[in-house]
Amino acid sequence: MAAIPAGSVLAARYNVGVRHLFHERVVTKPVAGRRFHLFVLTPDGQHYDEDYEDLQDIAEVLVLNQLGDVPLGMAEADFYRFRAVPTAGALALLQAQAEAAVANDPLLAAGAMVQAGGGLPGGGAAHPAAVPAVALPIGGAPMAAGGAVPAGPAGVPAGAGALQPFVGHPALLAQWRAAASEAGLEVGEVVAPGLVPAGKGSKRIAMVNGCETFIELVSDDGLKAWIEKRLPLDVRIQRIKTRHGARCREWREGCEELREETFTDYPLTGPRTSSWCMKYLNRQPGGAADRHALWRQGSKVSPSDWGVAEHETLLEAVKLAMSYDQLELANLACFEILFRRLQTIEYCYQDRSRELSNSQHQRFGPKLTLEEQSAFMGVTRNEMVMIDPQLLAHIKSHVKEDAELSKNLRLAREERAAALKHKGKADKDLKE
Repeated sequence: MAAIPAGSVLAARYNVGVRHLFHERVVTKPVAGRRFHLFVLTPDGQHYDEDYEDLQDIAEVLVLNQLGDVPLGMAEADFYRFRAVPTAGALALLQAQAEAAVANDPLLAAGAMVQAGGGLPGGGAAHPAAVPAVALPIGGAPMAAGGAVPAGPAGVPAGAGALQPFVGHPALLAQWRAAASEAGLEVGEVVAPGLVPAGKGSKRIAMVNGCETFIELVSDDGLKAWIEKRLPLDVRIQRIKTRHGARCREWREGCEELREETFTDYPLTGPRTSSWCMKYLNRQPGGAADRHALWRQGSKVSPSDWGVAEHETLLEAVKLAMSYDQLELANLACFEILFRRLQTIEYCYQDRSRELSNSQHQRFGPKLTLEEQSAFMGVTRNEMVMIDPQLLAHIKSHVKEDAELSKNLRLAREERAAALKHKGKADKDLKE
């Protein structure tokens, strides 16, 4: 982040007392080489430098649009305000005093706190020798309660440099961001407040690295939706996330961001089950990573049984596709095939996991599935087998169609055989 420029309005909350109170500050000069070491003017008329990276003293700092600004979610009672607006001339002289203080005191480079002198009437700071004490004018207009302040006189004494224009924003509420990949910036990258030109509205053209760049004011709450709009993704992938420099996405995080798209030319028949399977795995401890061990334990299968090794391999592929490749599995037909194969394997062993043999616990008694026992008790339970009910209905429909077709073919063959037999008997009778 670039240094906060002169003319910025801050509100600082200190680690003192129990009241949640922000003190307004007007920046007169940043200390070169230190991002948050600033010369500031206080509502009490004092003018000194302050290090806002001092975590022991500073609890929180907001960047305000202007004096009297009330950020969203806060109240006027949360602020200790300027009672009058400093004029541009007064601020220009204070800026000159701060520059002289930096030039005359090398201790600032080491972070020492140095009084810059001057201040507004009533301030007790001493002037440095290089800057004579002068009476600094104050804008006579009083602060409007909870509202914007009126502008002070525009006159600046001869020889005093004008303050840089600055348009700020409440910290943690909205930030100016690059809306196009240009001038060395990527879409969504924060633009330093000092580069934002004055104007109205939430869209501007800023000069960044010598290039005109489109920027936009984006609220923190709406950042994700804004990024999605500016950088729409292919529906088959998710945004890359890293952890400690390596590609990594948690299984639960990927499932929460799941978005299934509709395709008119989807190549597979039957229901799409990938989303259902991912949500099922998300309810299991460990997600896809631990599903194989849990299934083996519940199904009482051994590694050498048919399909068990394949089941483990398929789940490993699903896990890496989500966590490392960071694909949108619900929109990939190839992973629909993988999920259906997983369901096929689990379906083949479902009797081992669903049946409870009472003979293991007592001498007599019928076999009841866990679903049947749950129905007797009037409760529901999580299915131990990963099979989408819609897929079962689809299979049942196809099997029924095949059975009906086989039945009709069998009846047709029997009818033809009976007809041929009847015809042969009739021909024999005619010959006799």
